[in-house]
Amino acid sequence: MLAEFNFSEFFGNSPAFLAVTLIFGGWIVTSVVGSIMGNWRKVREAEQSAALKQSMVEKGMSAADIERVLNAGTKKAQC
Repeated sequence: MLAEFNFSEFFGNSPAFLAVTLIFGGWIVTSVVGSIMGNWRKVREAEQSAALKQSMVEKGMSAADIERVLNAGTKKAQC
């Protein structure tokens, strides 16, 4: 059935159609991959932060010490 389908009859022999399809398809793929990777990064950062906090709690650090460690190196902590 697919072998009987002729793309040139359906879309014509227009190279502009192919270019537009590739451009919009590329943008869609790029945005989907970017979104997935951005969310993956947020999840990994949250996992690492939770593991760090858990290890500090297990070592017996106080809440003030944990807060100081987590804020170290941020602009808020340096002001």
